[in-house]
Amino acid sequence: MPRTYVRKSNRVQWSESDMLLAINSVMEGRMGYLLASNTYNVPKSSLEDRIKKIKRGKSKYEVFRKCPATEKCVFTDELEGMLVKHIKIMVSRLFGLTKTDLRRLAFQLAERNNLNHPFNKETGLAGLDWVSGFLKRHSELSLRSPEATSAARAMGFNRSVVSSFFNLLDTLYVKHAFNCTRIYNMDETGLTSVPKKIGKIISVKGKKQVGALASAERGQLVTAVLCFSAAGHYIPPLMVFPRARMKSELLDGAPPGTVAVCHPSGWMQQHIFAEWMRHFISYVKPRKEDPVLLVLDGHATHTKNLEAIELARAHGVMMLCLPPHCTHRLQPLDVGFMGPLSTFYSQEIQLWLRNHPGRVVTQFQIASLFGTAYNRAATMQNAVSAFAKTGICPLNPNIFTDVDFAPSQTTIPCVPTTNEISQDSLPRERTPSPQAGTSKEGQIFPDPISLVSPKDIMPIPHFKKTIRPSTRRGKTAILTESPYKNELAGKSTQSVIKIKFKGKGKGIGKKTNKENNQEDSECLVCGEKYSLTKSTDEWYQCTACLEWAHESCIGCSDQELLFFVCKNCE
Repeated sequence: MPRTYVRKSNRVQWSESDMLLAINSVMEGRMGYLLASNTYNVPKSSLEDRIKKIKRGKSKYEVFRKCPATEKCVFTDELEGMLVKHIKIMVSRLFGLTKTDLRRLAFQLAERNNLNHPFNKETGLAGLDWVSGFLKRHSELSLRSPEATSAARAMGFNRSVVSSFFNLLDTLYVKHAFNCTRIYNMDETGLTSVPKKIGKIISVKGKKQVGALASAERGQLVTAVLCFSAAGHYIPPLMVFPRARMKSELLDGAPPGTVAVCHPSGWMQQHIFAEWMRHFISYVKPRKEDPVLLVLDGHATHTKNLEAIELARAHGVMMLCLPPHCTHRLQPLDVGFMGPLSTFYSQEIQLWLRNHPGRVVTQFQIASLFGTAYNRAATMQNAVSAFAKTGICPLNPNIFTDVDFAPSQTTIPCVPTTNEISQDSLPRERTPSPQAGTSKEGQIFPDPISLVSPKDIMPIPHFKKTIRPSTRRGKTAILTESPYKNELAGKSTQSVIKIKFKGKGKGIGKKTNKENNQEDSECLVCGEKYSLTKSTDEWYQCTACLEWAHESCIGCSDQELLFFVCKNCE
């Protein structure tokens, strides 16, 4: 059947389920043909024909299917409903089906349920016409381009973690009675001379490749530190330029009040964050009698920065760390500001290149382009709505639903709640169904439970192994509270010894060498002895138990190694 088929008659407009009820009523002797036809609004002649076929021993497919030669009528309404529900569950778990996956699943579903179908048995796929008709019958489904979501974010954003964060936030609300003018969020973003994404342009049809001019293959990175309040008050940005010396020309066109620092990497560092904290305090002017709340992510330059934490404590700044891998949902700047800023910044770069042919964007133009984009994105509405969407201000711990936490169910071994139990796993009424029923002496005994569901063919992914929490990023905590600050101060007094091996047998992973200490240390993660380690491997010492481990086994960054604590000492 063509995908653009237009119906030319009004025949077979009755519901198949109504026809089945009418057949059962006649065969059970409760109604006659005419009464059943009028009661269930089905043609009397069609009702008679189907009952005659049942009595002659015809198959259920020949009796109940209205158009067996077309792909449209392969599945019953019940099976299609189960297929739609399975697609929605897979999308919520971030395992959405492609068009080819759907075609393959439809073919296997028809084969496993012994349905008569016109699908291609050589390729094992349903036809494109069936897919087109399926999407038309279920308008709530459509083909979409998914956004890549890391596994860490899918696992990290779960109900228990988010509940812990909101419990800490509620404690701060009760203790300090914060209002929207005293709640701030800060975050860093990277600005490059090459835009991250270029908008669509109008081009000629049929052209294989359409290009857009860029300043370079890979642009220079400048970090911008942004901050705003729940009332729409913006703190002037701080920009980190990847150079050794500062030039005043670098800030031409930057947002008013912007400050700049230099570092060879162009990334945030601990001393730079402490400097930003002074910049923040000078604008907000917090006091211990009138504190402010600063919500920020768990980057090591924030959470392991004793200087910044002591500075915040001295001036009445309460620092609340977001849970790891949850900033895409809980950080207001990520939710409502970074997207518009990135779009406007890319537009400004394209406009600048168009107005300055033969030139490229360098560090000296980034501040000006960023300033124009920042002024367009820094609206009060964006700030207020961003805080509201995260549930931080106004406080709303129930802002996120089961749908938002669905991706984390893949890695959380738990008994499903009432809302998470699939509909097809619940007991169903034994209603007549031509695909699931059997006939015996002309009587229908349907058995929907015997149906092979899409979930049986393509199970919902589930990881049953227990996941140990990572210590590489800061956990959700009030950083300016005394317990956290004292713990951090205690760790900072311990030094981590880093030994770079230059050959086997020239050290043992202890403070003394092998000649003075015959003990051959083992990696506390993989158990490999130092004497057998590769010459290129580096070992690090736990600050608590003083045991050693490979750098590749613990997976910490250089900034986090100073505070490395093994799993056994957490």
